[in-house]
Amino acid sequence: NALLATSENFEQLKSSGEIELIGAPSVDWLGVPLKTQEGEPMGVMVVQTYTPKIRIKLTDMEILQYVSRQVAMAIERKRTEEELHESEERFRSLYENSTIGLYRTTPGGEIILANPTLVKMLGYSSFTELAERNLEKEGYEASYEPKYFIEQVEKKGRVVGLEFAWTKKDRTIVYISE
Repeated sequence: NALLATSENFEQLKSSGEIELIGAPSVDWLGVPLKTQEGEPMGVMVVQTYTPKIRIKLTDMEILQYVSRQVAMAIERKRTEEELHESEERFRSLYENSTIGLYRTTPGGEIILANPTLVKMLGYSSFTELAERNLEKEGYEASYEPKYFIEQVEKKGRVVGLEFAWTKKDRTIVYISE
């Protein structure tokens, strides 16, 4: 909770151990905690006055409490963004450096993602060159009906044990297992 130390109650707060004087004494001191959404403290926002003509009022405390909640949410949002960025970097590194060919297509057969291993395995010089293909139209022969594949993804969230053949750039066939 917020703490307002005024010149009138400063000595009482100091003797009870709630506050400690560091630096020049102020007329008023207002501290409002920065808390996570779970209520865990992460810091404090403080304002001080050093002249008796300027005093901190109850409305100032309410404003600072509001501002502290906004600042805490911004800090948490920034931390979350940084964690997401780090996670994306780890995924990208794993994906790019995997020794297994990985890819993703649209339901219409458009290749929208393929890692360097798959590109090389199929004999292409770049993802862009590979992505010019449409698996729905050519170079891809499954041992199952496309409808079955979609049903498995919808039911289980993944497909395991299905085999199909991809035509490589040099027109030879490579057999792939999902």
